[in-house]
Amino acid sequence: MMMAERKMRRSASGTTAAISNNYGSNNVAAVSEKSEKTAISKSKIAASRRRKRFHLTHSSSKVSTTTNNGAGGSSSSSYPLLLFVFAMTLVLADFIYLYRLSSQAFMDDPKHTSTLKATYLSRVAGSGTSSIGGGGNSTILSPGVAKQQHLQQHIREGHVRVQKLPPPPPLPDDHQAMEEMHHQHQMEAQQKLYPPNQLPDMLQHQALDIGFHNLNDKGPILDILQQAGLLIQELDQETVDLLPTWSQVQQLYGTEPRIIGLETCAAFRDSVDPRIRFFGVAGTFNSGTNLVAELMSKNCQITERMEVFGNESKGIRWQVPWGKHYPASFRGQHGTRTDKDVPYQNSLPLVSIREPYMWLQSMCRHHYEMRWPHDESHCPNVIATEEEIRDFPWLSSLYLDPHNKTRERMEYLVPINIKFQDRRIIYKSLPHFWSEWYQLYLDADYPRIMVRFEDLLFYGKEVTEKLCECGGGVPRPDRPNNSFVHISESAKLGTRAHGNQKTNLLGAIIKYGKLDHRLKNMTDSDIQAARKYFDDEIMTIFGYHHPEAGDS
Repeated sequence: MMMAERKMRRSASGTTAAISNNYGSNNVAAVSEKSEKTAISKSKIAASRRRKRFHLTHSSSKVSTTTNNGAGGSSSSSYPLLLFVFAMTLVLADFIYLYRLSSQAFMDDPKHTSTLKATYLSRVAGSGTSSIGGGGNSTILSPGVAKQQHLQQHIREGHVRVQKLPPPPPLPDDHQAMEEMHHQHQMEAQQKLYPPNQLPDMLQHQALDIGFHNLNDKGPILDILQQAGLLIQELDQETVDLLPTWSQVQQLYGTEPRIIGLETCAAFRDSVDPRIRFFGVAGTFNSGTNLVAELMSKNCQITERMEVFGNESKGIRWQVPWGKHYPASFRGQHGTRTDKDVPYQNSLPLVSIREPYMWLQSMCRHHYEMRWPHDESHCPNVIATEEEIRDFPWLSSLYLDPHNKTRERMEYLVPINIKFQDRRIIYKSLPHFWSEWYQLYLDADYPRIMVRFEDLLFYGKEVTEKLCECGGGVPRPDRPNNSFVHISESAKLGTRAHGNQKTNLLGAIIKYGKLDHRLKNMTDSDIQAARKYFDDEIMTIFGYHHPEAGDS
């Protein structure tokens, strides 16, 4: 058999050699190339198998490493953290245990007062409130605290009763709003405590209890300040000393307000539909026009007008359509920029007037559109001095004319020049302007109401109610405690107001309750001319008086 196999191999070799010889060198090269490709392919397959084995080995080593690190390798960094968390857990558990023990002992100890309990419990109080009462004491707790174990035990044993309280009203975020709410609550409580007819005397007694003195006959003044939201506690003794007595006020202005034109109210209400009627304010510069508008706005409304034009249109306009500082002769002949299309017949003018000598002093502080030659050392100046005639060209042109043969007999009145939008009007002097301006409204043949500025201060409630009723208005139902609201700050507020210096109600009451310094900077010639040119009839109608000898 072995011999036969050898013969077959030799025969195959010979056949192969013969084939190679027969096919030539090209065929031998092709066979060699094919063999080379086969070898390369086998080499790539082997390399691929080695890579797979390497990856499998590497992955398993990673898993092994991770497992080992979880047991000990990585724990070198994470073990302190775990130990710290575990230790803090034990500390917290101990703290809670001691806290509950101390709380239980605290609640059970009768020696602690309700004040100490409130101090302790306020630290853990949450949102919402419950009333915990026992032994005549009460403490505010949160519902969360009420659920704690020590409190539940007291409730079960009957030592503590729980009563739910309604949540407190939300407090405004604004500090000023909170202050106003506080004032309102205090005033409402005070008004409920004292009947209105006894309030002035009660307020005077309350001021005495606080420790104030020099309060005789000042109760009505304190009542006025309270109407404006000023509490007695906010005063000081120096301010109390400056307040006028009610007798001084009545001596200056009488025992009741002076309101001119009430007889024309019915004619206005009958002639103008309530849905389109409104109040309009008028008066000279510095006469209190803004105070009239503010008092009416805070206390009065025309309901029929609001039903047509909305709640914001209460029927109180800050000026008459022809301009609040314009003379009455402009009515129907002129319209302001904002009121050109407003029917002037639908407006009931509310005209304010101020004590004439105090008005002169006010004009020196704020002259507005009025111009006249003067300086601070001599103002108000009704009669020009020789120095002023030389220094001011306007006065020089009037009184230094060499051809004027009557100069020695002339009265050197200081003229004034006022610009009324598109025209200028010249008056002989300040008293001439005051008298002529108000005479036009006194002589008016249409409904109008004229009130004193001083009455708005001292009889504000009575005056405002009569003005409101005259035009068909009613008291505003949304006033605090449904009571009259006076104006505590200066009425010269907002973009429509004028003047840089503000005088609040308290300052005005002190100032106009005594009329001190109303002749400041005036010469004897000025005073004599003022007595002459402030119209006596107007002075008498409104109850004003010229200064007496020795007045300042």
